[in-house]
Amino acid sequence: MTDIDLIAREIAKVSSHYSKPVYTSFMGDADVREGIVVLQRNRIPHYQLPESMARSLAKVLQFKELRRKLQAKKTAPFVNAPQEAERILEKAVAEGKKLLTETDGAPLLRLWGIPVAESFLARTPNEAVQWASTHGFPVVMKISSEQILHKTDVGGVLLNLYTEDDVLDAYKRIIENVTQAMPESSIKGLLVEKQISGGEEIILGIKRDPSFGPVVMCGMGGIFAEIYRDVSFRIAPFGEEEAEAMLKELKAYPLLTGARGRIKRDVPSLVKILVSLSYLASAHPRIAELDINPLIVMDEGRGCMAADIKILLSNNF
Repeated sequence: MTDIDLIAREIAKVSSHYSKPVYTSFMGDADVREGIVVLQRNRIPHYQLPESMARSLAKVLQFKELRRKLQAKKTAPFVNAPQEAERILEKAVAEGKKLLTETDGAPLLRLWGIPVAESFLARTPNEAVQWASTHGFPVVMKISSEQILHKTDVGGVLLNLYTEDDVLDAYKRIIENVTQAMPESSIKGLLVEKQISGGEEIILGIKRDPSFGPVVMCGMGGIFAEIYRDVSFRIAPFGEEEAEAMLKELKAYPLLTGARGRIKRDVPSLVKILVSLSYLASAHPRIAELDINPLIVMDEGRGCMAADIKILLSNNF
């Protein structure tokens, strides 16, 4: 006895004249299908049950309240970071770059208070040996190329290099591996980096969702991050309370807090980095994606260090 199609069209007509959010629940299946199509066509959320509709509306209200609290807080540590970091991005875009490697991306992260391991771009084996000898062993060596997103997959990373001979051999092997796996890639050189011992490996990331905007991800990192898929997400920006909640959602969170006699890691430092990353994501629409993998979370009180980063740029901002 109910004209579902007419009701849906009237809801769409009225909702288009007001800024109030409209949520609907047409309970049923085949008998309400035509109305649901009308609602979807007009981008009006539809739920099969009123309970689901109420939970979604509650989440929107919680998000609004979170944003209100964030806007009321002062963000003094990041006052100068957006302008200086934006200049780095503008320069990269002007040079036609689509990927920022450690050499270009590290200064940007440091402006936002995210520590990045010191590294050196060696263009010859001798340069690599000289830097390693000066800064101390062991070191890590990684390929530097704007065409290579996953260095490990092409044999572009070697760890535990303790001597000058190790560095010379690694330089040769990495070049051979990459040349064979991706002969079309342009190699800028090899990054030599002081190897960070101990700590827990975490992956952090930024991605721009077409509906929600900048989204921050965290999870257990390292080369098996995509296998574990133990991750948590939040819409940026957010504060320390939400950053702590993100970490606690991870199944592996107890590894950071000293489970089964393990050493406690510097969770407060990790929380601050997550907050910084969320503000970075909001401030720079030029950044399409950003990955920090791994971020080494050191023992309690010793901070964190980004060991590998990549930043993908977008022209659509």
